[in-house]
Amino acid sequence: MVPAALLPLAAIAAVHWRGASHRDLPSWRRWAFLAGVAAVALALGPLVEPRADTSFAWHMVQHQLLTLVAAPTLAAGQPVRTLFAGIGRPLPDAWRLPGDPGLRVVAAAVCGVAVMLAWHVPAFYEAALADVRLHAVEHLTLLGSAVVLWSAILAAAETSRTVLAAVLGAAVSAIGGAALGILLLGSSELLYPWYAGQPDALSSQRIGGALMKVTALVVYVGTAVTLIVRWLARQQRTPQPSGLPR
Repeated sequence: MVPAALLPLAAIAAVHWRGASHRDLPSWRRWAFLAGVAAVALALGPLVEPRADTSFAWHMVQHQLLTLVAAPTLAAGQPVRTLFAGIGRPLPDAWRLPGDPGLRVVAAAVCGVAVMLAWHVPAFYEAALADVRLHAVEHLTLLGSAVVLWSAILAAAETSRTVLAAVLGAAVSAIGGAALGILLLGSSELLYPWYAGQPDALSSQRIGGALMKVTALVVYVGTAVTLIVRWLARQQRTPQPSGLPR
């Protein structure tokens, strides 16, 4: 990422901050969004991007930064409504997601896993490395689908009726990420010839697979456990109807 490419991220952050003021968004949500913007800048910046072109392990670091660090923190900032508020416009009806929040989170999880798996098909993966425009599409779809997923998880976690759907969405995502990581970790062949000229290319592929497996399990399973614990605590605080056993 050249320094000029930081300007769109800075502009987005400024618009969000303005919209957060209009919506009286809690300060933690404002700072969460800024942390997400910083994670995107780190993933696409000079520390990671050049290494990602020559190392599969570093490319997985980049993907995990986008989907497991930037996406949940951006989602916590309620980006769509807040960005529209920042430009002084109401949220268009086309951006209002229909249907049950529980169904949305499961659908978002399935779509997110599908996007992740598709971009790791060797033909698609290497095509993105060879074309800077397609590479940008790869990053946008990975980040965008992850933000949608985390937004759906956070929304579903707000009510007891849909919290189990949020847990299911996190579980589906954990299984998808861990399964791909296990495949990469256990492969005895180099799946991506792009890296064939690099030293220890197979080791780098296995490290990338291990990273994907561990981070997917830690983040998504940790999220699911946290949601269950919060739900149980909320149930204990909820007054029971008289005449029913506690």
